[in-house]
Amino acid sequence: MKLDSRGVWAALDLLLEEVEIVIDEVSKDAARKAEAQDFVGARESIEQAEALTAYRESIVRTQKEGQTLFPKSNPEKVLSGESRGYSKLKKGLRTPQDAYYEPILHVLQMLGGSAPMKEVLEKVEERMSCILKDVDYEPLNTDPASIRWRNSAQWARHALVKEGRLKADSPRGIWELALGKKTCDS
Repeated sequence: MKLDSRGVWAALDLLLEEVEIVIDEVSKDAARKAEAQDFVGARESIEQAEALTAYRESIVRTQKEGQTLFPKSNPEKVLSGESRGYSKLKKGLRTPQDAYYEPILHVLQMLGGSAPMKEVLEKVEERMSCILKDVDYEPLNTDPASIRWRNSAQWARHALVKEGRLKADSPRGIWELALGKKTCDS
């Protein structure tokens, strides 16, 4: 019997996307609270964001584990959320998150190790213009105000922070190389 695993992948993809949205909202809430000098509230929101990030990682692990049980029957496109009015983008259509790592590190190094997010993203876009795809410039289905490539670059920054290559405690809106860490170009 051949399993049709599209429903499994669609559910996991949708769950992952929804958790990412909540993480983003909780992170913004933490920043708002910190700006308002509600440090206790900001700390609580940060702890919630950390717990949600760990949950997101467990979903990713579950997806990887499921590949042996439920191989993707249609590698071209897996739809999710149809009943909610949007579809999950098929893996491989957008530029992968790890493609942003080197450009982010290079741009920060060129800018002296620290720069406002907006400036970093402008330079990353210039540097990646030859590999960014049309779909990368589209808004996210779940958040039409967010452009897909910018969202991916921000998740790449998050991953670089977790790897210790970028500072976790930079001021809001500033991206900063971690001192003493070797980058791709050093």
